Parts: sequence; structure tokens; C-alpha cells
Amino acid sequence: MKNIKPISLRAQLIGETVEFLSQENMECLITQEGLIDLINQLVYYKEEGRALYPEIYIFDDLDLVKKVVPTNQFCHIGSDTKTKDTMLKALKKCAPLSENGWAIYILRKASSFEYGLGGGSFYP
Repeated sequence: MKNIKPISLRAQLIGETVEFLSQENMECLITQEGLIDLINQLVYYKEEGRALYPEIYIFDDLDLVKKVVPTNQFCHIGSDTKTKDTMLKALKKCAPLSENGWAIYILRKASSFEYGLGGGSFYP
């Protein structure tokens, strides 16, 4: 029997996340850690035994998003300190509601994250 060596994609995921956030001018260690944890959670995400596949949008300017996509409705669910745990809380609270055209949003602020749901399509 050959030696079996576990393979981890974590290093590659971190590298891709850092590069993506840099390209989007969203460099932030907290956002990076939170995004990696969100991706890991989404792979097999379930609530009450039901698989969920929510879309999540992370941005810095809700007013700009509203201008670009004026037909959307936004429903603020909560906010908390700017930590990866807040990003995971946003997933937990919003994922069960993110069906039928609703997606989760996380708004980055200086010292906090606001989160909620956006209705309709996020694509113009």
C-alpha cells in the first residue's frame, strides 16, 4: 500500500483570494479571512438539513450598487464589528431567506460589516 498524503487546497485558495481582493482594491486581512471561511462553508452549506446555495456579494458602496442596479430592493438584516465571524453570521442569518431571486450582501465599512438581502438580479 502506498503512502497516502492528504492534499490541501487552502494555500491555493488563500493565494487566489488575496489576488482577487487586490485586483478589486479590497485589500483587507479581515475580508480575506472571512471570504475564505465563507467559501469553505458554502461547499456543503445546509440549514435544517436542507442544502442551500446562496449568492453572496461583498462591496463597499451600497449607494453605488443601487445606482448601477436600480430595480433591486435591499433589506438590511444586521450589522456587527468587522470580523470574519460577522461574515459567517451574515451567512447563517440570511442564507435561509436567499431564494427566489434574493442574494446575500455584505457591506464593508471602516469598522463594521452590514449585511442583508438584495432582491431581484444583481446583474444589469
